[in-house]
Amino acid sequence: MKYLNPMDFYGEIFKDILKKEDYLKPGRLLGLDVSDKYVSLAVSDWKNKTAVPLRALDRLEINMDLMADMIQSLISEHNLVGFVVGIKHAKPMDAQTRNFIDHLCKTGKVQGLEYTIWEFGITSKPLVIQIVRSFRCVTECRICIQTASEIYIREFASALASAALGHVTNNYEKCYAVCALQGYLDCTNKMVKEDWD
Repeated sequence: MKYLNPMDFYGEIFKDILKKEDYLKPGRLLGLDVSDKYVSLAVSDWKNKTAVPLRALDRLEINMDLMADMIQSLISEHNLVGFVVGIKHAKPMDAQTRNFIDHLCKTGKVQGLEYTIWEFGITSKPLVIQIVRSFRCVTECRICIQTASEIYIREFASALASAALGHVTNNYEKCYAVCALQGYLDCTNKMVKEDWD
């Protein structure tokens, strides 16, 4: 796996995919975030407009070879062309994430793919608005549900909103891959639109 800065990744790999008019089998991106407990994964939709959560892998329960096998199967299943790795700060990758990427590369199961980094706190306002709208819709549909269920729904929406805003709290870290990937998708889609104008 080779690192490219976000602009080079866009120019060399992703720009042509975004401009492609044939959507039969376009290339997609995998969002990946490494935290103390989880490796969260997200994938772009077939139009590369929206990040969709896939799963959170428990780092304590799954070894690196098994994680590499899972990621390798996702590459072919989703026609992945690269990774967007979520980072906590705009500057260098933290040691935990760097070590994970290094170990993933050493497995040899992700050769030929490039990756870039994106700060998961840099998320679009539309994502936050979408989360709030989803929460409102869910709560409107659940008026007759027990109080415990309503609390769960509020906690879930709060988790998504916290992740979108970059706040670190317990299990909310499972959402960070979605936030990092969505931030990158929003930015690159805007860049393509400006190039077309």
